[in-house]
Amino acid sequence: MYVIANDALQPEDLVARQVTDIGFNGGTAWLCFTKTRGGNAAFFDFYFNSVVIPFVVQVRNVRNLSGVSGEVPHAFVYCDGEASQIAVIQKPENLSLLKSLNILIGKSPASCSGILQASDVADTFKAIKKRLKRGEGVIDFTEDVNEDIMTILNEMGGFTAEKKAIIIDALEYISFSVVNCARRDTVSAGYKRTGQFPVDFNKTMSLTTYRFKPAEINAVIEAVPHLVEHMRKYGELTEALMDKHNIPNLNSLRWSSKDNDTRPLSNQRAVIMNSETCIKKHIERMKLRELVKAVADNTAPKKRGRKPKVATANATETTETPTTATAKPKRAYNKRKIEPVVLPDPKEPRLEDNTANVDKNTENMKFVDKDKDDTSNTSNFLTVCKNIFGFK
Repeated sequence: MYVIANDALQPEDLVARQVTDIGFNGGTAWLCFTKTRGGNAAFFDFYFNSVVIPFVVQVRNVRNLSGVSGEVPHAFVYCDGEASQIAVIQKPENLSLLKSLNILIGKSPASCSGILQASDVADTFKAIKKRLKRGEGVIDFTEDVNEDIMTILNEMGGFTAEKKAIIIDALEYISFSVVNCARRDTVSAGYKRTGQFPVDFNKTMSLTTYRFKPAEINAVIEAVPHLVEHMRKYGELTEALMDKHNIPNLNSLRWSSKDNDTRPLSNQRAVIMNSETCIKKHIERMKLRELVKAVADNTAPKKRGRKPKVATANATETTETPTTATAKPKRAYNKRKIEPVVLPDPKEPRLEDNTANVDKNTENMKFVDKDKDDTSNTSNFLTVCKNIFGFK
């Protein structure tokens, strides 16, 4: 699936077209056009229903995955906590679809994709980006494929001839990089490195920046059966529950005084995003947040500003028109008068750098005139300061 920015579209628009022979291993791929490359709500909904769900169903059919009595086994899909994705998952029609297909949606903890998400840990994405950066290799599309892509770009509008050529060249480079780098061994290596398959808790915890002590590792492993049962029942592992089992809390938001258990789903550490119990708690949190915000807005002091001018007479009641504009008087500011700095005369007595000339028995400082080698009194000291600093 390729996302292409088209500035001619509205922020909420999405246009998706299928093209054969440009996908992985020469398969079909989607060209998706949105206002920006980041997509929008319509794109994530399309991706969820047109890619994620069909992929899970296809894997089940290919591997003939079914239970003893014919029930469909659970499938677990996880993503990051991006708000647009969570909003799509929690749409009522999508929740019903997930429930009917026995699919669970989870999320990785915040800012942990680089060490927990198998695709990021594997060398697949790194190799693709490296090849693209170097511009190594390219797949030359056939004339039929080029014609199909050009037809779509012409129908879209908003692209110059130069931009169309750049898009086709980019698709050729990306297709070549994906085919040569996204291999079975490199993809599966990410799951081994993260300890997800085969399951290895020690390997998973070794990836964290926190160095677990042996006693802490044993505490986590011993707590797993209780955590699994709690997750099945409630759809999430709260911070309070993990504190109860002495699991280190490294997910606290330093910039917030709120407990993570009271924050939105995107800030939760372990959660099933389509769990009915979890969704109910999330909705209650959001309603409470909106209520608190509304109360805070009503009780906040009003900002002072200039009152709008009110016309005292209708324009139709006067026949005189001003011929000259009256200049608005400038506001007077009290500026402090800065005295000019007067540098001292080199012949004036000066203060020696050493402290030998300070009379410790009196409060007066002594100055030395190198020609006369005599001392001066406090008035000379004030005269020098006046000349240097310009104060009275």
